[in-house]
Amino acid sequence: SLLIQPSKTLRDFYSIIFPSAKIAFDCDSLIPSPVKMAQGLNFLSECDLSGQIGRIKIPAIVIAGSDDVIVSAALSEKLATLIPGCKFRKIKNAGHGIPFTHTNEIKLFIQEFIRDGNIFRQG
Repeated sequence: SLLIQPSKTLRDFYSIIFPSAKIAFDCDSLIPSPVKMAQGLNFLSECDLSGQIGRIKIPAIVIAGSDDVIVSAALSEKLATLIPGCKFRKIKNAGHGIPFTHTNEIKLFIQEFIRDGNIFRQG
C-alpha cells in the first residue's frame, strides 16, 4: 500500500505513532521517494541480526513505550537481556514515537545512563 497510496499509508502510520498529533500528508509529493521507503521497510522485514546482538561490547540502553503497537515493550525488554550490561527502561503511556512524545523522560534517562555508567570518564 506504500507504493499505491503513499500519503495515506504514512498518515495511517503516523496516526498510530502519534495518535494526538495533526500530521498532514495531503499529497504524495510531500513523501520522499515511496519506492525507497518501501525498500527500507522490506530490508527491515528481512534483516535478522539476532545472532550478532550478544557481540555488542559498548554501553547500551533500550527504551520502550508501554503502549507501543509497532515494537512491543516485551520484545524490547527481551532485546535488552541479550545485550551484555544493557540497561532497559519502559516508559508508561508511551507509544512508538517516544523520542518525540516523551522527550524530557528520554533526556533524563540518557543523562542518568551516562552519569551512572561513567560513559565519559577521563583517563
